[in-house]
Amino acid sequence: MTNGGSFESIADFWDEQVGEEGDDFHRLLVRPALLRVLGDVSGLDVLDLGCANGATSRALADLGARVTGVDVSARLIELARQREAARPRGVRYLVGDAAHLPDLADASFDRITASMVLMDIENAEGAIREVARLLRPGGRFVATLFHPCFQIPEG
Repeated sequence: MTNGGSFESIADFWDEQVGEEGDDFHRLLVRPALLRVLGDVSGLDVLDLGCANGATSRALADLGARVTGVDVSARLIELARQREAARPRGVRYLVGDAAHLPDLADASFDRITASMVLMDIENAEGAIREVARLLRPGGRFVATLFHPCFQIPEG
């Protein structure tokens, strides 16, 4: 993903702003659209690329998916793991670069999400190659992102 160091410096602030379930923008707009396009995830293996503090990963697990969340920020993964320990859902969280995920096997996911993260990935082409490698035949990749003409909402 992008420079992990830059995310480390804002991880706690970001987590505080977004919270356990996500801020209004993610919870009320982005996530419902993402889930609609993903379809029924119950019993499926889902990779949440750029999972941050795990809010979307937890929502997917609550719908019955077997979820792996990956983020470049060790601190955000630590926060996601703390929430997993407090309320276990079976989500596995890994620190990793979306463009290079050697610990994940080929064709191991039915769905892959990248919610509001592709525009922040330094090597987006490499990340898309990894998505193609990790997705099972007939699987689905769903990404949400900001259009460049819009500003990122604050708060």
